Amino acid sequence: MRKNKFIGMGDVEAAKVEPSRKNGWNLPPSRKQVVAWTVLIILGVLHFTSLVPALRTSWQPVAHIVPAVVLTFHLIVHLTAMSIDPSDDNVLQNKCPKLKIDRSKHEHVIENSHCNICQVDVAVTSKHCRACNKCVQNFDHHCEYMNTCIGGKNYRWFIATVVSAVVAIAWESGLAVMEFVTYFTDQASRRILQPYIDLGPMQHYKEADFKIFLQSVPHEVWLTMLAVYFVLGFLAIALFGQLLGYHIYFIYHNMSTYDYILAQRRKSQEVVASNKKCCHKKKNKVHPAPDSSPTNYGNSTSLSPPDIQTPTDPENNNNSSKLAPSLDQYTLHVINKCVTTNRLLPPLQGDKTAGLQTVVDIEM
Repeated sequence: MRKNKFIGMGDVEAAKVEPSRKNGWNLPPSRKQVVAWTVLIILGVLHFTSLVPALRTSWQPVAHIVPAVVLTFHLIVHLTAMSIDPSDDNVLQNKCPKLKIDRSKHEHVIENSHCNICQVDVAVTSKHCRACNKCVQNFDHHCEYMNTCIGGKNYRWFIATVVSAVVAIAWESGLAVMEFVTYFTDQASRRILQPYIDLGPMQHYKEADFKIFLQSVPHEVWLTMLAVYFVLGFLAIALFGQLLGYHIYFIYHNMSTYDYILAQRRKSQEVVASNKKCCHKKKNKVHPAPDSSPTNYGNSTSLSPPDIQTPTDPENNNNSSKLAPSLDQYTLHVINKCVTTNRLLPPLQGDKTAGLQTVVDIEM
């Protein structure tokens, strides 16, 4: 009996109910979400158990506290952004089941501000997310790194997550690069790396004790760890830095990711339509027939004027040919050349002068 309660909404059967996602905690997790958390955990653990212990003792408190504060802030905003349900208010209040849309009756999911899947009226700025199968208020995009939609309710938390991630990874990657370089430059002075400082004055630098996960390892392994750490950090900074740059641009221009994608799509469609129109015009363009006269009178581009026809042409409706029926082909060519180049006409003999002057007046 409970299923029949929703059948009256219309055009879809209650048996076609589809599940929807509430937030980023819903299973299964996305691949990018797993990769993001894995990289975050690995870089964090390596920082506190491998990078910081290699610094001189007086620097270690700062190296512990600063990234600890940033990472703690990142975890708070990250988990908050994942936990918030960004659904449209009416979707949250009515809690109607999500029904599979009947494309034979509905062209679009949302029509006249009514979602045919969520079965409720939604705000103008709400969009139906295909991945989460729900309408999201002030929809921006679906974030695979958080495995949830980003909308008006969690957009600020999302931006704080990206900013804190960039700051934390930049700090840790910079420390890895510094220690890698210092391994070679601090071998004699021994003022930065604690394993060098712990050595006696007569001990060789290769006797220094470098550790990973607080366990002593050969120097080559420790350097390899620093190199891998930097590569992972660099890739993460490039990825999240680009993402942050895009959203700074969107915020400055007061637009969402969804608006930007639609604008780019329209622009691409306009370019394709313009190219098709241009190709169609070129395909249907009528080119003038080349002149069959073998004589070149100083201009190889136009030996036969297009708008002056000989009197023998049965389809000629040009007034100039009617006013000058006695002109021959060579005279017509001279007229056209002189008119198009703004030169004075050469002197002509006989009864051709009157007709020639008439044609020149018309062409000018």
